Amino acid sequence: MTVFVLGQAGSGKTLVVDLVHVALAARGGAVRVDRDAYKDVHPGYPGYLGEDVRTAGVRVRADTYRWQAEVESRVRAGRYDALAEAALADLREFLSEVAVYRRSGYGVEIVALAVHEALSQLGILERYVRLAQEGRARYVSWGNHDACAALADHWGNGNMNTTSRALGAAVLLSVVTLGVGACSSGTAKPIATATATGPAGTAASATPDSSTGVSMAQKVAAWFNGGGKADISTLGTDFTRLRSDASAENVSAMGGDCAILASATTSAVDYGPIPDPQAQLHWAKTLADYTTGTSLCYDGVAKMNATEAGKGIAHILAGTTQLAALGTRVLAIQAGAR
Repeated sequence: MTVFVLGQAGSGKTLVVDLVHVALAARGGAVRVDRDAYKDVHPGYPGYLGEDVRTAGVRVRADTYRWQAEVESRVRAGRYDALAEAALADLREFLSEVAVYRRSGYGVEIVALAVHEALSQLGILERYVRLAQEGRARYVSWGNHDACAALADHWGNGNMNTTSRALGAAVLLSVVTLGVGACSSGTAKPIATATATGPAGTAASATPDSSTGVSMAQKVAAWFNGGGKADISTLGTDFTRLRSDASAENVSAMGGDCAILASATTSAVDYGPIPDPQAQLHWAKTLADYTTGTSLCYDGVAKMNATEAGKGIAHILAGTTQLAALGTRVLAIQAGAR
């Protein structure tokens, strides 16, 4: 079997691939195919980065593409399962890759990440800054991002030639759309709409409430500083731990990670709602998904039930998307107060 994880740059493909890799461990594991990872072992790449971060990837592209082709050829020759990321920069190229695997007798499964354009743009910026601190910044032009987003949107809205079946996140026996929504031009409603507008499409306002004299920005700041910030930080830390253990295929540790995340979620629920209705909508969805997800994840690991654990992971991923949208909303409120 070959599993492709599709999505534009910054959409979270690497995180999902980490989790899918754990699920495939139940089949004996899979070879991870990622041409971006090959850049770091290219002898000329560090020097190219120092000269111009915008062209470094292009200068090693011929080699990394050739190395990927060699890896995939060996995978098919050895009849190994494969797991690959695809940004859909070139739809014909992707369909050609799929055709080669099918001609070799492989079943092909697709995980399509239909992530809102605003979130993937933030993902690109966060990754660039993080990797730049390590001396290996990864540049993605907005033109490349938008082109990939348009194709990911096409796939995420159900325009697939692959047979769709019911959700089965753990064992990946289906074509999955995580967060069905528009990237840049589609019509489907995004699950996490990270916008700079308030309820009913109104801009976030710093105008004081006539009855209290306190603006929405001040109310949200009070919630944030009074305990909300600590809850969000704890959830982020616990999720990162779960992601790390999932990446390391440490299934036994994932059960404990889910229990810890569940405790943090309960604490966050007890703290109380956010005063801003739109922010609270994202927050409530985050906590609901985390509550459901951690319970399924913990029980699934305890019972060695990959399907149940995988469904839990899918809920947790959906909750994390909502958490990112909450952050964008809070920033919009703060900006409106300036």
